[in-house]
Amino acid sequence: PGTAEYLASSLPISALPPAPPSAEPVAEATVSAAEAAAPGQFEAPPPAPPRRAANPIVQLPALANARQSLRRTEGWNEQQSRVFALWINQQLKKTGSSQRIFSAASEMSDSLLITLIRMLTPPGMSLPVFHEPSRGAHEDRENIAMAHSFLVHKLGFNLTGITSSGLYNRQSTSVMGLTWLIIRRFLALSLAASPEEGATSGGAGSSTPEGTATTPAGKPALNDTDSSVTQRLLAWINQLLSPLGFPPLERLVASAVEDGRVLSGIVSTVTPRARPLYENVYMLSKDRYREVLAIMDGELHWETGLRLTDFVSETPPDERSLVAIFSQIRELVQAAKGAPVPVPSAILAAAPTLAAPTLAPAPSPPSPGP
Repeated sequence: PGTAEYLASSLPISALPPAPPSAEPVAEATVSAAEAAAPGQFEAPPPAPPRRAANPIVQLPALANARQSLRRTEGWNEQQSRVFALWINQQLKKTGSSQRIFSAASEMSDSLLITLIRMLTPPGMSLPVFHEPSRGAHEDRENIAMAHSFLVHKLGFNLTGITSSGLYNRQSTSVMGLTWLIIRRFLALSLAASPEEGATSGGAGSSTPEGTATTPAGKPALNDTDSSVTQRLLAWINQLLSPLGFPPLERLVASAVEDGRVLSGIVSTVTPRARPLYENVYMLSKDRYREVLAIMDGELHWETGLRLTDFVSETPPDERSLVAIFSQIRELVQAAKGAPVPVPSAILAAAPTLAAPTLAPAPSPPSPGP
């Protein structure tokens, strides 16, 4: 029957006869069979869970450690730059110069570098013709390039990784690296001029100081390596402190001097006012440093510029900073005892056979074969 007849009839829809079976399977049945064979294969993926924010409780310790490490590194750089500047100021006083700096990393100019080179140059050695005074950036760059070449080829400095462009642009690694090498050379010459104060390389009965070595030509050559200079400075400190009952220092590190007794003991060899400071083992280190620094600046008029934070702070001083500090203290103690330490050029004038180390020439390339 047609659709019109069914619509015209009064029979309900439920009474209509079922549709005839089709020869082709229904799509729903096919999908059902496939799903039955591989359940879950045709199902839609579940919705992704909402992205959770990083747990601040978990991330906070790592972030805090990174920030603390960055602050400590910056603190070391600033502290070392300040201590090196104090050392440079003390050397400038010897020349009668009124120039003072506060940061070696940011205030190392070509004129200051030339002044330090003059103090290191042996008598009779000709200096480059520097532009003095410099009249612009171009002459500043030329001065630094000539100073860099003179340090390498005449004074025997090993400036690997320290370029003249880095010095001109005041890159921290280049400036601080060169300043440390200059401090090391100054101290090596000063220790070589007073060999009786340091340890000897061959034991107690040796007459050859550790600060000197013999070249193939038979002339003594200066040994200004880190280990040699530091060990000889330690030997001078131990020689002063041994009569006071101090155990010998094996390394010049912050943990060995953080209580202030080492500095107080050294100063007590000049003035008895510092003696109670190192004898009172129950005194706080900050209080001990405050009092000994006040004695150094007030009674002794040393005017070192050292502060409490140079010894006691969140960023303790590294070995190079301590070498710079105690080399200053050594010169001041020597001057207070009537034996001031002269500038290196005067030391070399008094000992003309003491030669600075020179770099070995580069090996010649092999000749090509026939």
